[in-house]
Amino acid sequence: MAAPNEHAAVVCTLSATGLAVIRSLAAQGVRVYGVDRTRTEIGHYSRFITRDARIAYADAGPALLGGLLALGSEQPRKPVLYAAGDTYIDFICAHHQELRERFILPESMRPDGASVLMDKQSFYARCRELGVGLPATFFPTRAGPPPSCAIPRS
Repeated sequence: MAAPNEHAAVVCTLSATGLAVIRSLAAQGVRVYGVDRTRTEIGHYSRFITRDARIAYADAGPALLGGLLALGSEQPRKPVLYAAGDTYIDFICAHHQELRERFILPESMRPDGASVLMDKQSFYARCRELGVGLPATFFPTRAGPPPSCAIPRS
């Protein structure tokens, strides 16, 4: 069995969340590639990121898919594909079958999994069903200022 750091990683979305994933993986000796169409995202400036011109600034679409598949086929072991933000979740889910041939990715990144992850109300409901602890979340039902949810102090 391969050691975890023998698999490269690709992190899609290089926000602060993506940067945290990059730093955690790099600390374990993992080579990390990054993807984010927003050139000013903080993760693009990390010393721990490996840039591949085919994917670094790619938007979710055919060019990214081609770049990922090419990168995955060039690695000695399947890289792990991470979605660190909503931007690329739909893309990964839509191309689950193709990507899993060249990447390790969670089963939740299936086409039928995207709807649960992307719709925050269904995601919240599913977490509650599974007993996952999360803060109270309010879903407005009308436009206008939200009602106060603060508890008055005595």
